Amino acid sequence: MKTLTITQMGQPKTIQTKFGSKEKSYLKCVEFGDKYVNFWVGPQTADWAIGKKVEVAEVKIEPYNGKDYYNIVLPKKDDAIKSELAALQHFITGQTARVEKKLDQIIRHLGGEERIGYVNGRPGPFTEPPPDEELWDEKAFNDKIDNPNT
Repeated sequence: MKTLTITQMGQPKTIQTKFGSKEKSYLKCVEFGDKYVNFWVGPQTADWAIGKKVEVAEVKIEPYNGKDYYNIVLPKKDDAIKSELAALQHFITGQTARVEKKLDQIIRHLGGEERIGYVNGRPGPFTEPPPDEELWDEKAFNDKIDNPNT
């Protein structure tokens, strides 16, 4: 993702494409100086104005007839969802680690031993390692934990 600060905007022009009529415009921004940067007009660009900072996926430089053209590539909707999911996963992982650390502190404070062993591939209060993923039989495993002498 790249942030552009708009310094000038052009009037949109209607262009015939293979998908029908589309509007294209240009802008100038601090990051590219006096270069014109082209973009397609649409819902994502409707609120763009002079002085506004906008997020774009990238600015592609495409040579055509001996000149370089700067074209904005707008972020796709699922890009935002993917980044939000990654941030959420990072947050949950951090919270899980904090909870597990606190649980160990509580157990030690109460005079118990630290958790050892594994349950579902994670440290837990049992002493035997988890079975292989493809051999996982949760009911049989829990029965063995509940009745260790059988």
